[in-house]
Amino acid sequence: MHISDFFINNIYSIILMPLWIFLVIIMGRFFDIVHSRKIISFITLASTLYGLVFALGSFLYMINTPNFPNFIYENSYSFLKIADYQLNFGVYVDNLSVMMLLVITSISFIVQLYSSYYMHKDKSFSRFFAYLNLFNFSMLGLVLSPNLFQNYVFWELVGVSSYLLIGFWYKKPSASFAAKKAFLMNRIGDFGLLVGTIAVSYFMYQYSNTPSLATVPFSNINDIGNYLYSYTSEPVFVIICVLLLMGSIAKSAQFPLHTWLADAMEGPTPVSALIHSATMVAAGVYLIARLYPIFSLSDGVMHFIAITGLITALICAYFAITQNDFKRILAYSTNSQLGLMFLALGAGVYSGGLFHLVTHAYFKSMLFLCSGIVIHSLSNQQDIRFMGGLRKKLPLTALCYLIGCVSISGLLFSGFYSKEMILTSLLENNHQIYAIGFLIVALMTVFYMFRSYFVVFEGDYKGSSDIGKPHLTLDFSVAFLAICTVLLGGLIHNNFGKFIQFGNSIPQHIKIMNPTFIAISVALVGLFLAWVFYNTKVKPFAIKGLYQLSYNKFYIDKFYGFLTDRVYYSVSKICALFDKYIVDGIVILSGWHVRAYSWLFSKMQTGNFQSYLAYAVIFMAIIFAGLMFVYTIIINYGLLSGVGGNI
Repeated sequence: MHISDFFINNIYSIILMPLWIFLVIIMGRFFDIVHSRKIISFITLASTLYGLVFALGSFLYMINTPNFPNFIYENSYSFLKIADYQLNFGVYVDNLSVMMLLVITSISFIVQLYSSYYMHKDKSFSRFFAYLNLFNFSMLGLVLSPNLFQNYVFWELVGVSSYLLIGFWYKKPSASFAAKKAFLMNRIGDFGLLVGTIAVSYFMYQYSNTPSLATVPFSNINDIGNYLYSYTSEPVFVIICVLLLMGSIAKSAQFPLHTWLADAMEGPTPVSALIHSATMVAAGVYLIARLYPIFSLSDGVMHFIAITGLITALICAYFAITQNDFKRILAYSTNSQLGLMFLALGAGVYSGGLFHLVTHAYFKSMLFLCSGIVIHSLSNQQDIRFMGGLRKKLPLTALCYLIGCVSISGLLFSGFYSKEMILTSLLENNHQIYAIGFLIVALMTVFYMFRSYFVVFEGDYKGSSDIGKPHLTLDFSVAFLAICTVLLGGLIHNNFGKFIQFGNSIPQHIKIMNPTFIAISVALVGLFLAWVFYNTKVKPFAIKGLYQLSYNKFYIDKFYGFLTDRVYYSVSKICALFDKYIVDGIVILSGWHVRAYSWLFSKMQTGNFQSYLAYAVIFMAIIFAGLMFVYTIIINYGLLSGVGGNI
């Protein structure tokens, strides 16, 4: 057996490895066996490195197969069988899943390495690493799922593990609230995904004449899409697609379910870097890509995806402009960039959307880790108004953050290539409205990212605490991601469209205009404005109404608070009263009714024969009287009917 065959044939082990480490840490702490934090971090890093090696091995195997890029490897086992319905569990490997494996394992490894020092003083260090392994297990199982039902199982596990990580500091009220908010808002999307999955399964089982399609296997997703479109009317097909999309909208924090992501920044910074920039929130984009053969059959569904992404990208970029919390600026940036991925996929730019997912994963996780170094060095200060001048104290962090700003702005490095691919394809496909929206988002992105850079790293220091020096582990982590950000785009952009494609999604040459010139010009305008207002003596001005709308996030959170605190609470109160006095009243009355008869009959049990004889006579008399009464009514009704007939 060739060594590359070994990797692909044993790919399932990368799912089981983090689960095993999770159990080792949990049971080791429970039985008071595993104490060393070095051992815990070492076995966690080893399991993720193991996954990264297998992902690389699978990638090399795949690109050397004759049927690349249409390579598919599936290994499934029967989990549940009812008549001719069989649910399989296993692994499914293709170019999309390999891409996600490489992103998840590489980002997870760096974040875990970063966490080994960042969290070393935390009392719950072992619990934190146990949650990291549980999250890795969930994400790897999700992207390797061979069918939609197994995908949903791991989809829920991702939600649970992210809830645990966001609320890691559960004694902190804001962290506890953020975890519950993220969990509940994701349940809305998960409900839609579950209903949509069941609907697709029902139509496949009833009409496809192929029972195996009822589990919605990804290997037959093209046939499933065609069958579903043929067996349903256009409105029903659109409704099913929207239900499936609800899961992606919630998981990737898209409008109107976008508000949980910024609050999730209450978790530790490594959690922000891992979950909310590179992996969990990208799961929604991954699911759209996985079900793309279904969604692409309807222009209405595709425009729905694109418009949802564009709205999210615009409003969240607008929110980021006025935020003062360092991590919240990056959180809204994540919302916005995910919106651009939705826009790209909805507009048919399949390769560009997924390319931006990959590049964004590296530079955004680097930006979050840089923010963690700053916050850690300033004794947990997160307000950028109390920072400034940190470039002199944290030169490597400042350089890496600047690289991230340049990349996300589309000026240079990996972000330039992915954003150029999206803009080029939008213009190629005559999506001028989407292209204009994309450029507006790009302008705001450059402005708020360089605003954060100038305020935090340039000028004079405005804080009061001493500035600590970052540990070598932290510096190495951000430096490695910075190198990936600088080199990744240039190395893979020429071949990415061939590696990941759907239909004719590879952009062609544009003769009408030069999209690169347009994008760079827009970015330079945003950079100039940020420099003028935040790195010179020119003071920024604010239009009061527009500023308040941005700072208060269009009051969407307050509107949701009104719905939950007033409307939902009032409805819950009415339901509680109905349950207490009507439902419970019926139950209590039923119990009293039984107890009353029981009491009555118990009093009749005297043991006296004469009493029993008297009761028997009374009951017989009552029954006889009742029968006579009924007989009299029947006879009288019959006589009256007869009289009426004679008349």
